[in-house]
Amino acid sequence: MPAPKIFVSSTCYDLRQIRQDIEGFIKSFGYLAILSEKHSVTYNVKESLEADCYNELSSCEMLIGIVGGRYGSESSDNSGNSISMNEMLKAIELNKQSYIFIDKNVNTEFHTYSRNIGKEMEYAFVDDVRIFEFIEKLRGKANIVVINDFSTANDITDCLRAQWAGLFQTFLYNKEQQRQSEGLLTIKTVIEGLLQASDKLSEGVDEIILNSNSFFSSTEVTRQTISPLLAEISRELIGDKNGLILLRNRIEMDSFLKDILGFKDSYFRDHNSTEQQYHKGDLVLHVDFGFIFDENKKHIHRTTKEVKEYEEKNKKKFIYTEDVSTILGIAGIEDDDLPF
Repeated sequence: MPAPKIFVSSTCYDLRQIRQDIEGFIKSFGYLAILSEKHSVTYNVKESLEADCYNELSSCEMLIGIVGGRYGSESSDNSGNSISMNEMLKAIELNKQSYIFIDKNVNTEFHTYSRNIGKEMEYAFVDDVRIFEFIEKLRGKANIVVINDFSTANDITDCLRAQWAGLFQTFLYNKEQQRQSEGLLTIKTVIEGLLQASDKLSEGVDEIILNSNSFFSSTEVTRQTISPLLAEISRELIGDKNGLILLRNRIEMDSFLKDILGFKDSYFRDHNSTEQQYHKGDLVLHVDFGFIFDENKKHIHRTTKEVKEYEEKNKKKFIYTEDVSTILGIAGIEDDDLPF
């Protein structure tokens, strides 16, 4: 399984023991410790040893930089920096996760240097004033790199343990946020898909109704999906299992009732109401055209909820039939007594 590669940058001989302690700490996590003296830097005969160190650093995920009191080997780039200094600056430039630790005595003496820049002074804890100049560069990048001082290797490992725990917690948190975001994205995608399917279905229904040459249609789409109004009209007029009546407007419905089902206009009509009655023998059909068609006599797409609300409000369906012979029989009226 791949493991993070962690580059340890510092002067070697004066910080040998600390580098060894840091190496053991890194390996205890199962990570790969990259130290030049442990032959973990890949050397290329076509490059200088210094360039090989920079190349190896580029393939690492993290850098631990340790600044002590020794300047070390000067870089060949004439920048005035040592090789270890350039390694740390290179890691920062590459946006590597970098942790810089400065010897506490050196860091304290740096403040003395800062107050006496330009003055000739001898310093007790550094062998070259360029170390202070380098620390000044690092402090200018304190917003993007962690800088701490240390007295012992334990100070460094304690800091790293806390920092890595924080990184791991952040990783887990971001992973959970990503999972939730993916879940929301999936829900959004499903909703968008349903809306698109609904739009296509509506277009398909309109196409069926507009292009149908028959009042009936044998279709796999359920009545309730196409239109609760058409479903109820079909159920009332032709029963549950005899197909679906597709009516585009009031004229077609009137024609269907009269020409196909044999109903006739009723003599009883309230011209102040949108309801109209048809009769055929002892059957009277009541139809509320105002609920089914708009002012242009075109079919209105009503929802199941609207249909139920209509029935609750009016205590009747918008279309229903009744047998007047039963009603008249209950009232004790004989056929011969009817005025028509």
